Amino acid sequence: MMVRIFFYLLAGSRRCRPDLAILLASIFSMSGCSTAPAPWEPPRIPPAAPSVSAPESVPEDIQPRELIEPVTTAPSIPTTGRRPGFELGWLVAAPDYLSASDLVTSAVEHNVTHVQIGGTVLQAIDDLILDANKGEFVRQLARQLDARGIDTLVWSRELHLESKTFRYLATDPLVAARQAAYRTALQTIPEIDGVVLSFDGAWLEPWNSQAPAGFAHIPVPDRIRFIIEMVKPVIVDEMGKRLYIFVNASRLDAIDWIAEAVNAYPVDSFPLIFPLNLPYGAMVGPLNPYLNELAARPRLILCDLAGGAFGGPRFVVSLGGELGRYIRDMERENWRGIATPVHLAAGSVYNSLNTINLLTLTQLAQNPNVVPVVPWSDWIQRTYGAAPMTREGQTLRRIYELSYTWACKMAYVKQFFPFADQGDLPTVDQLRQRLTERWGDRLGQGYQYIYRDLREPKKQTLLDITQEAYEALSGLEQAIQELENIRDHLHPMEYEDLNRRLTHQRRMAEALFYAKQTFWGLDWWRRTKDEDEALCMEANLQRLERLAVEWEQHTGGQRLPGDPTRIREWVSAIRREFPRVLFGARERNWNKIQNVIIRQTGPSSAEVQWTSAWPSTSRIFVTTRLPIFDRMQPVSEFSATRHQIPLDHLQPGEWYYIKLQCISEKGEVTNSGEFRFQLEAQPVM
Repeated sequence: MMVRIFFYLLAGSRRCRPDLAILLASIFSMSGCSTAPAPWEPPRIPPAAPSVSAPESVPEDIQPRELIEPVTTAPSIPTTGRRPGFELGWLVAAPDYLSASDLVTSAVEHNVTHVQIGGTVLQAIDDLILDANKGEFVRQLARQLDARGIDTLVWSRELHLESKTFRYLATDPLVAARQAAYRTALQTIPEIDGVVLSFDGAWLEPWNSQAPAGFAHIPVPDRIRFIIEMVKPVIVDEMGKRLYIFVNASRLDAIDWIAEAVNAYPVDSFPLIFPLNLPYGAMVGPLNPYLNELAARPRLILCDLAGGAFGGPRFVVSLGGELGRYIRDMERENWRGIATPVHLAAGSVYNSLNTINLLTLTQLAQNPNVVPVVPWSDWIQRTYGAAPMTREGQTLRRIYELSYTWACKMAYVKQFFPFADQGDLPTVDQLRQRLTERWGDRLGQGYQYIYRDLREPKKQTLLDITQEAYEALSGLEQAIQELENIRDHLHPMEYEDLNRRLTHQRRMAEALFYAKQTFWGLDWWRRTKDEDEALCMEANLQRLERLAVEWEQHTGGQRLPGDPTRIREWVSAIRREFPRVLFGARERNWNKIQNVIIRQTGPSSAEVQWTSAWPSTSRIFVTTRLPIFDRMQPVSEFSATRHQIPLDHLQPGEWYYIKLQCISEKGEVTNSGEFRFQLEAQPVM
């Protein structure tokens, strides 16, 4: 009995001290103290004897709270019924301004099958025991969800130990302590239906753990398998709950280790959850061929429909097109379901304009062949009262349809390499760290070339990056103007909300436009000492300094995407390596590609129009799978500033990506970023 008490105390401690564990081990002779290396034990851990659960407290209602931001009332979702065997999950990732009752109501409307609780809400299962507020919130939420046939899953990161060492022995008292933590939490809140086990972000990640002196080195895949075997007997065998494994890590080699550990189990042992890396899943993600070895196992995608990588609900980011493509890929590859974070620190997705993504997911979960125009038109009709065929309806649809393209060109470079940090400026060191990682064959075909180009940029690389960032900025400027043109046809509250978000997004696009130029411009200048680039660098840095002042006036000191402190830190970091005091500054001048219009002209044809700043010859490249463009067509053999080309033999419902190229009379090349479009079965002329 005394041993069990000590185990419970260890489980109830946020800081499970290894020195205390060693002391207990010596007192109770639970492991040897020999200085000789201990032999590696297979990760088969018998469950400890159950302890008496704590008495259950009487729950109280959790009062709903209002969001800081103005809330856009989401229209009710037509019920279509759940798709048999397909899991549709929501992840609660932040505790602030969260209402359990609102969450449950929205989950029912969207035909959600389970709700996951993780992020900053739960670090580990221990939080349900040690934090009364968190435990009570999860209890209340789980009961409400259970009453409506929706399961509750909780996240837990392991190892939840604040130490650098772990012995990976079945007889270690810390093993029993970790088991006791799961047992106590699941007994106290029996409405919990399962646990999502994650290794990334734990206090002691298995790949960072060290063997104590005198103990043998344990391969990392065996450490991970040991942890799974430590918790699985309690979660699954003893408590009858489900276990999910989250396959993700900030280190590339850690994903190898997780995959190797998981492959030691039978195919149907537990479902796996993979993150979807937007915009195109080019990095290590669920549809990457690198993970095909796990294809036979039950798998779910964790997809960020909140647009967290792009700034979250504060911005407009409609993911309908990309989401549809991934859902159809999931159908072909036998994926089990999809989950998405719905509540972040920035606010709730279901109380924002990005609710359109949840609506799209709900419809795609029932019918993978739904085209984005259906939920877009439905959303605009019910949210703004604008009929699809009216001028205002077409304008709003265009804004939502293009929002993902703007967001990608803001947050990514070449719509592939992540630049922004949750929509805001990262640090210079963060970016350099990303560029030093060795992705190897983890990158899809064609992306290896792009990645090498970003690591060793040429002058053309810098121009391409500038053009792509400019497209996001100019696109948002045009959207704001088009919204202004239909202002009189919209309710003032709806207009102000959408205009405020687009204006905020446009300011952030401007900051990223100048920051990208300074980051890759610095690399180019250091290698070439190009005076023209030095003048551009100085102009860009000065513009960022002015933006910091403008952001302070705009935000009133709130920490939002576009944080003035981050902007000033960025400028300071660049100037430490670019200390020159120049007598001049000059904005970059290049052959801008502008005013891109893609218009469907028939059931299988479209027309692309654009302008260039200087007289140029032009070419257009087309593909259905980035980054390889398998179709090229010249536009003109003679120089011009207006360009137009028809595209034929296209398939309705297929997403096409195009890249435009202009070559000036001086031979200067401008490559656009990617633009995407999809033909409708019945085009609107």
